[in-house]
Amino acid sequence: MQLFKFLLVYIVIIYPITSPFAQDDIDAIAQAQPRPMPTSVTVDGDITLERYFPSIHQGSVGLIRLTGSDIVQAQLVFLNVNYPFFEISNNEWYSFLVANMDIQPRDYEVTILVERSNSKLILNEVVKVESAGYITQEFEMLGDLAELINPELESDEFTQLDAITENISFEALWDAKGFDLPLDSEIASSFGTYRLLNQSIRTRHTGWDQQAPMGTPIGVVATGKVVFAGKLDIRGNYVMIDHGYGVYSGYAHLSQIHVTRGQTIVKGQVVGMSGNTGRSGGAHLHWEMKVNDEWIDGRAFVDVWLPS
Repeated sequence: MQLFKFLLVYIVIIYPITSPFAQDDIDAIAQAQPRPMPTSVTVDGDITLERYFPSIHQGSVGLIRLTGSDIVQAQLVFLNVNYPFFEISNNEWYSFLVANMDIQPRDYEVTILVERSNSKLILNEVVKVESAGYITQEFEMLGDLAELINPELESDEFTQLDAITENISFEALWDAKGFDLPLDSEIASSFGTYRLLNQSIRTRHTGWDQQAPMGTPIGVVATGKVVFAGKLDIRGNYVMIDHGYGVYSGYAHLSQIHVTRGQTIVKGQVVGMSGNTGRSGGAHLHWEMKVNDEWIDGRAFVDVWLPS
């Protein structure tokens, strides 16, 4: 407990997360949100490509929309990796552009490959990636926690989670209510920070830590399907949810798990109770998100407009 108090004291900036609306009001607003105006539009014949972000920060996600007749499939190529477009409705396709948290801030080329019944089309875009301003934090892991700073343990855990999130469900499992924060509480530690453990081991923070006394019910950020519910070395009791189209959320250090693998759950449903399991210095919630198999800023992602 003493270590967790140190964590809270060390963070200089506390981000309040409050809302003047009741949850039912928030859900109603989310369902009523129309598609926003694009920040840029590229037209080639009857094919239209729309971007919904002027630039993108490290660790963030941008949405791209592709429309036109006779599209069979399409792919987005970024950093030499191909990512699929998903057909949400007839002749309306979407894809996520993900800037991972380690990417260098600068301009990048993005290629869109469009396959039609009798032809192929290539569209080229330039996207600016901006710095997220990640800070460095130092932590002292004492007692049994010191054994959990072993880089091999962390690497093995990442490998296990990567094997889960590399699978893409080719449908949106979220619904019209979209995504929201799992808790209405203050932030204890932010996404993407560089962490120096015991003055020797460097790591990254893949999610957000929110204050949550022991036994606080934790709600899922959006509707989806449970793909992991069990114990991990670093994350302790952990739940991971597949929301479709390569979007995943995870909930760590739980004292209790209330869901099982394969279960379908709806937005706000309790996945478990906050706790202090794994590499944790005190009861709190660590929650995280992955898109296109990259750890991303979940707090920013819940503000991204999504089709449903």
